[in-house]
Amino acid sequence: MRDTYSGGWQKIASLSLLNREPYYMVNLLAYLSDNVAFLVANDASLGVQIEEVGNGLLVGADRVTFFGSVKEEVTTVPEQSEEIATSQDLSLPIAEQSAIVLPANPARKQLSLVNRSASATIYISYAAVAQVGYGVALYPRGGAYEINQSNLYKGAISAIATGPGALLSGMEAV
Repeated sequence: MRDTYSGGWQKIASLSLLNREPYYMVNLLAYLSDNVAFLVANDASLGVQIEEVGNGLLVGADRVTFFGSVKEEVTTVPEQSEEIATSQDLSLPIAEQSAIVLPANPARKQLSLVNRSASATIYISYAAVAQVGYGVALYPRGGAYEINQSNLYKGAISAIATGPGALLSGMEAV
């Protein structure tokens, strides 16, 4: 499997398919999760590598078929929501020690945050202290998070980075 954040291909399973008639089916979900579903990035790819192990490669009518299902969820905002009056652009340096990067704002209607770092992951939290590996991970080169009418939060936001020179950019609207 491959996506923007993991970079290269990530091996999730190694299977031996030895001409099982009429077909051989392997449920990959068991290799990905113990749950009934597995969330992947919008740009995730699933691939297969076929290797010769002494029994011959695919020929003639041989086939390998992938099938699955996709569920996309969309959250709608109530039509009665208030219009945004003003917004403030943000550029927030994030240190390798936790700090409150945005104070509570009772007038907040929307907040967008984007990780502008080339290599550091930024973790944001609604708790007073953010911790690496916990909260919402914003991956390097564009990892983003948005607070809006469907998940409104008006409290303080803390953040911590996994490396030096991390920067969050964004916008807070009231």
